[in-house]
Amino acid sequence: MKRYGLIGRPLGHSASARYFTAKFESEGIDAEYALYELPDIGAVETMLPADIKGFNVTIPYKRDIMPLLDEISSEAQAVGAVNCVKCCNGQRIGYNTDVASDRVGIRLEIFLKRDANPYVVLNQLYKYTRLQDSFSVNLLAI
Repeated sequence: MKRYGLIGRPLGHSASARYFTAKFESEGIDAEYALYELPDIGAVETMLPADIKGFNVTIPYKRDIMPLLDEISSEAQAVGAVNCVKCCNGQRIGYNTDVASDRVGIRLEIFLKRDANPYVVLNQLYKYTRLQDSFSVNLLAI
């Protein structure tokens, strides 16, 4: 079973575990997604399972995680924050998927202002949410 998770503090409000558990189940993926509420960023070294494949990062650690990573994507470097970490061959690689999804959101917003046809709008919203799913899941290299 592959292991994924979310680090941050506090995490009581997070729906990520429910979302990814349902996503893995519906896609037939043998994986689990857990919440890791860390008291400080240093705990990332001891509180995450050794075999974790990747994890999402939320407040307050989106910037603090960066010095602990082996590699950081150019987009994450440009915005100065990481929200997704891929663990592969003993390396931790940081990404910022908000940048990519924000671009899609901006395109969608422009499209919605241009076209008021409800069918077209719903179709674009469906495509947008499917893209959001792919950004969250594909970067973890499931």
